[in-house]
Amino acid sequence: ALMIDERLDVEVAYVAPFATEAVARYDLPHGPDAEGLAQLGTAREVPLIRDDAATVLVGYARHLGGGGAKLHGETYVDSERLFTGQTRGIRIEPTISEPGLRARVDSPIRIGRWINPWHTGRAAQTGGTNIVVEREGVLTPRELKRSTFYRHHVDLKLVLR
Repeated sequence: ALMIDERLDVEVAYVAPFATEAVARYDLPHGPDAEGLAQLGTAREVPLIRDDAATVLVGYARHLGGGGAKLHGETYVDSERLFTGQTRGIRIEPTISEPGLRARVDSPIRIGRWINPWHTGRAAQTGGTNIVVEREGVLTPRELKRSTFYRHHVDLKLVLR
């Protein structure tokens, strides 16, 4: 709502009653400690990651294949190709520092040994035939041909430890 109303000058504190992906991502407390930080903490500018539907990402997102099928398509992080073909999915997370996000293939890759590297950038874009977006554990109801998460041009003022 703050992004749409162009009010990103407002400081934001995340007060979660229990541990969440966002609490872990930003190294924040939860419960009563989060309330204390919200009242006494200092805001710091962090990259604001959003998607093409104007939804802000604070924990994680995934690009998956519809109906439980594998995802068919390709993903780029900035100009670097992350994958092409089929995969279980792509995981995307905001980062507390620049460039703003990281993404990786959900299933491991074998190059001499099993690895699953993160790729950092300002944007992660997936194009394909059957994309379903999962945001913070909630699946979108319809399949898409493309989905992008990217760094907004204005940072978020988040209260941190």
